[in-house]
Amino acid sequence: MSGQGDLDLYAVLGVDKTAPLAEIRKAFRQKAVKEHPDKGGDPTVFQNINKAYEVLSDGKLRAHYDKTGRAVRSAEEEFMESFSKGKGGKAGGGDKASDANVIDVAERLVRPKGDQTHEEGFQEWLRSRNQKDSLITDDIILDRLGTCKTSYETVPHRCRHATQKVVRRKDIKISKRSDVMDDPSRLCETITVKLRPELEWGEVLVNIRYAAVNPYDITLMAAGEDVLRSWHQDSTTSALPLGHTSAAYNYGTIAGDRTILGSEGVAVVEKVGPGVKDLREGDWVVPLKDTLGTWQVAAVWRERDLLKIPQELIPIEYAALAKELYLAYRLVDLCSESLQPGDGVVVNGANGLVGQLVIQLAKLIGFRPIAVIRRHSESSFETLVEHLHELGANRVFAEDDPIRHRLLAEGAALPKMALDCVLGSTSTAKLTQALDVGGRVVVYGGMSGQPFQLPWHMLVSSEIKVESFYLNRWLESGRNQTKMVENLESFAKLIDNKKLAIQTREFPLTDITSAMKFLTEKGRIAKPLLAVPTIQEEEAGLQAKAAEEKNKAIKSKELEESLFAQNIPETQIKKTLEGLHIVECESAGDEKATLVWLHDFGQIPDEYLSLFKRSFSKDEVLEHVKVVIPSAPKTVGTDEDPSWWCGDFLFDTTAAKSNSGGSGGSLDEKLKLEELQALGEIEESCALVAQLIKRELRENRQEPEKLMLGGVGQGALIALFTALTQLDVAIGGVCCFGMQVLPGKVLDILAEKATSPSAKFSKLFLLHGSNDTVAPPGCGEKLKKMLGQRGINATFDVVPNGKHEVSAEELGHLTVGGGEIHSLTHS
Repeated sequence: MSGQGDLDLYAVLGVDKTAPLAEIRKAFRQKAVKEHPDKGGDPTVFQNINKAYEVLSDGKLRAHYDKTGRAVRSAEEEFMESFSKGKGGKAGGGDKASDANVIDVAERLVRPKGDQTHEEGFQEWLRSRNQKDSLITDDIILDRLGTCKTSYETVPHRCRHATQKVVRRKDIKISKRSDVMDDPSRLCETITVKLRPELEWGEVLVNIRYAAVNPYDITLMAAGEDVLRSWHQDSTTSALPLGHTSAAYNYGTIAGDRTILGSEGVAVVEKVGPGVKDLREGDWVVPLKDTLGTWQVAAVWRERDLLKIPQELIPIEYAALAKELYLAYRLVDLCSESLQPGDGVVVNGANGLVGQLVIQLAKLIGFRPIAVIRRHSESSFETLVEHLHELGANRVFAEDDPIRHRLLAEGAALPKMALDCVLGSTSTAKLTQALDVGGRVVVYGGMSGQPFQLPWHMLVSSEIKVESFYLNRWLESGRNQTKMVENLESFAKLIDNKKLAIQTREFPLTDITSAMKFLTEKGRIAKPLLAVPTIQEEEAGLQAKAAEEKNKAIKSKELEESLFAQNIPETQIKKTLEGLHIVECESAGDEKATLVWLHDFGQIPDEYLSLFKRSFSKDEVLEHVKVVIPSAPKTVGTDEDPSWWCGDFLFDTTAAKSNSGGSGGSLDEKLKLEELQALGEIEESCALVAQLIKRELRENRQEPEKLMLGGVGQGALIALFTALTQLDVAIGGVCCFGMQVLPGKVLDILAEKATSPSAKFSKLFLLHGSNDTVAPPGCGEKLKKMLGQRGINATFDVVPNGKHEVSAEELGHLTVGGGEIHSLTHS
């Protein structure tokens, strides 16, 4: 069709500009019948007639045409026009050699030896030389020698706080690729680092706003270098690590192997430094290289490594995907070099963003997109098939389907082109097998991480051409960068008119783990994006966090000073004690001693009743011991839920992993507010137990030295704290069974508050089962040592075959002297 600016639509229909609608309709019918292609008419003329009628028969479109002289074009038409312009108006837009430079082989063969012009000889010699370093530009000089710092003044910027950056972990060891894909988040961590306070020559301060999470990011993390660029380094140059651009600059890295991750995104320029030519504050930019590091809030980058894109042309989250948008365009552009409308193009990895975009663009142009995806499960596969059909895919196959056989069985023409971002030992071979003779395979990625293999006879007999396309290298040309920016305008109109569908899912920068998990999710459709806060938002958040930490420190100090100071009102304690369920195991004979027993988390007093009766009745001395078992004062949610004395996160859980007993913590560590609040729960429970003991001593006239306090697990912890901080008399002893190690900072508080008479004169026993996996014997040894370092003496003993529970065997060990219960009944 001719350009719309060249057409006089009224002349096309042969009517006057004032013609009424009825006359326009009549003229259209006559012209359409006469120029119809089925009757030998010119297809272009027929197309122009239809376009003229479409505009002039619509009141609004006609008014716009009369005013501007141009018809309103649809988003698809504008895209097709820009697509045609980008290719010079014909298929094959790549830089091809001119006819003058094409060698005439026949002419060269018959040319006499030595019959060569000086220019031909010079060109032949020049092509034989490595011309990579023959052209020296200003940028190359700056890279190699740097800039004289006395020739300009640096520019300070406003980002003074430490900013978030997602970096590659140190000492990552990877045995196989599946280890990475199963949990890629283990390769990275988030840290905060301050930027250099001033901008040097050609630098800008940027605030990244959105960053894509790509499969290639995992490759970069696993390899520790940009494998695509390092492959093409000279033999005399070592491979570039991530973020390294030259000897003078080390962008994208903090120090050594602390690499900032992220290969794609969009940023806003916050400040420009000296020597910056084209960028201004507020400009949107995308990185031209994969190694600058986009998973961060703020960065100092060079202007020459950035591409400015029009602001608000497309939503900023889509601007983060600008390179993928243009990659899809370039791939379809490559297809148009050899395809005609109706020809098929196979898209491997079609559920990726680029694959989905290629399918939609190819459909708009008139190609026949054939999607290939992996079948992870039947349900996810069917969901993907339906989605890709909606986007415009003509057929959707699983990668293990016999594509060629099925197409031929349906009577469909074999595709002439394949676009592959997967590769692998079998994937590319199956794509190639599905192509028609003379087909092309364009490789633009390698998500499988495996080399591909093709049978030689397939390549030779089918005349298949395999080539690659690397967008970053293509964008090294300033002309191509301009093309990319211009093309974004066409994409913007297609997106605005809902002719191009893009699905994204956002994650905050702080939740990189979830973003990576989503990236590796089977059957994923949406593109994961990291939403990055502004510099001002991050700074305000840090200030708010600092204020919160300050308030926490004040509260922690106040709470620590008030702990175990017996400030809980006695009326409150008595009221709570009255509501507790207390089980008593009366002695068989005269009561000579009392054992107050505290159960573990999730247990109830009643389950111990028959156990104590059986165990103590077998001993003629212990049958005179009364056992009192109170229920814990707290429940998880309802009255039916297990009861508990306190939160269990104070325990050093590393003790259960080995028999060493855990680390125990350093003596100078400070307790967090949450830990102090947990100690407050312990204090409340201890006050109840102390009140119960006082009642036993008062009502039963029990001598303090004839009373023993014991417990298991959490109950052992409460027994220990009660005896050391709450009792105003020394009792016969304290027995802690299966108690886990406490951090040193908790024991510091305990030792500081251990001022009761019971703390100085009551005997303390630590009993641990030899088969206990929760609190192994190493816990008891460690706990005894740590208590001793703080002036609290304890006796440690191991129960043979004992576990982290109390049974007749454990109680049997208790009665034979491990906790000296016998001594309580002595007169």
